[in-house]
Amino acid sequence: MARPTTGTDPNQEAVVTVRRPLSEQVTESLVAELRCRLTTREEDGVLWVITPYRLPNGDLIEIAIDPIDEKRFLVTDYGETGRFLANHGYDPLATPRGREILEALVARTGVENALPEVRKVTDLAGLAEAVFDVVAGCLALGDMLYLSRAYQPSSFKDRVGEIVRVAGIMAKEDVPVTGESGRTYRIHFTLYVPGVKRSGFLQTLSPRHPSGVKPMTDATLRMWVDLMDGHWLGTVVDDSLFSWPVEDLRILQRFSSVYAWSRREVLAQDLASVVATGEWPTTPGGGP
Repeated sequence: MARPTTGTDPNQEAVVTVRRPLSEQVTESLVAELRCRLTTREEDGVLWVITPYRLPNGDLIEIAIDPIDEKRFLVTDYGETGRFLANHGYDPLATPRGREILEALVARTGVENALPEVRKVTDLAGLAEAVFDVVAGCLALGDMLYLSRAYQPSSFKDRVGEIVRVAGIMAKEDVPVTGESGRTYRIHFTLYVPGVKRSGFLQTLSPRHPSGVKPMTDATLRMWVDLMDGHWLGTVVDDSLFSWPVEDLRILQRFSSVYAWSRREVLAQDLASVVATGEWPTTPGGGP
């Protein structure tokens, strides 16, 4: 209970400090954070909700709200989660165990079905609930990939390497490079573009805990300073689990182009531009 606070004057009215319930504060904070992390776009009458939740490969889950008529809406992933599983060679319907889990998934999350698409039809009043149900269905369906014996979770470096390959740039991985100090470093990607004399070094930073950000930043900074011999230098930071301090990003940007995984499309665009023009990026990159 809040205690009244009074001054020395006996005639002074008591001032009561009322503390807001913790549950109310936490709820407001969570709602505000979710509002910041959810984004939307509209295409051809369909409203797309880009959520902060991710599939096992790191892709954000996007949910479509497609009006059926004036009162009903289809909430769906339009089969993207199912295609994700198929691209990794996993079919949940191929085994009795997979079919059993699918049935439980549908019952638990409240969606109408999970394959070929995670979907639910609702009215306007139930729209928000339907969106969360479909997101829960996508997360559960995507996690079924871990049931595949052939599946090996991709590392952050592997995911960045896929962007490099799609851009059409030749890359050699983990090439030992000796700096001016005589120290040898393992560069995650040494990049080559046909017809372009200048090559590039691309390093990925993905600490498991926030406490690992500074040591990894300092080590990469020392490496870039030691390797400043004309190569293009690029750094990709994994911000999928936590944000990187601005001061660490700024000092990395003094010596390299810095890209955040949350804005990896900037890296893809810059690398594609190198292939098209033969010019390496001169901008700080797509940092957060």
